[in-house]
Amino acid sequence: MKTLFWLLILLVSVQVNAATCRYVKTDGEVLYANVAIQNAKKGACFGAEDPVPEKPKSKSASKNSTPADFPKVDNATQQARDGTRKQILQKELETERSALSQAQSANKADEIGIHQQNIQMLEKELTSVK
Repeated sequence: MKTLFWLLILLVSVQVNAATCRYVKTDGEVLYANVAIQNAKKGACFGAEDPVPEKPKSKSASKNSTPADFPKVDNATQQARDGTRKQILQKELETERSALSQAQSANKADEIGIHQQNIQMLEKELTSVK
């Protein structure tokens, strides 16, 4: 008896979440169901909450667009900044290579892996510098 009770509760809870739709069969008979009915035209649905549709994204605004009030710099200033950045990255790369050779001579396996990874990342960053 308890099993039958819980089975009914489960079935009712599943049915509550389903949308009920109005169907009109070819002979004019009107049916209401939460599953599609063959040879019947689907009408209005009600009962289940419809998901909120996503707002259409504006085509003019891209993901990387800069705001109108964002400060801008001239090309010469930007090139100077890029040159400084490149020098800093090269200096960091030299430091990491030195630290790697020290870790290798001291046979510190855990530090060797970290320095190798840092070197790879710095080299990758240097290739992206203009």
